[in-house]
Amino acid sequence: MKKPASMKPVAKAGGSPKAAPAKTVSKSSGSKGLSVSPSYAAEDKRWKTEDAMRTLMRAEELKKDRGLMRDVEALAKEQAQKLSGLCGKAGK
Repeated sequence: MKKPASMKPVAKAGGSPKAAPAKTVSKSSGSKGLSVSPSYAAEDKRWKTEDAMRTLMRAEELKKDRGLMRDVEALAKEQAQKLSGLCGKAGK
């Protein structure tokens, strides 16, 4: 089955893309901007909430990997040193 042209693939955590709902945009009378249909806004809010939940669940999985966390800490220190050097040069 072919997807309608209005559906765009959106990458989600965990792999396969999810089709984003088509926006219904209309010119509001008496306003300067555009408004989004309530159904789209609700669907978008739901998707963002689900995505945030998946992100937090993945973060908890990563925190349990002690070896990975040691590597992350070392990389964070390395990046902090680079930024510190950059900021020190910019202030002179």
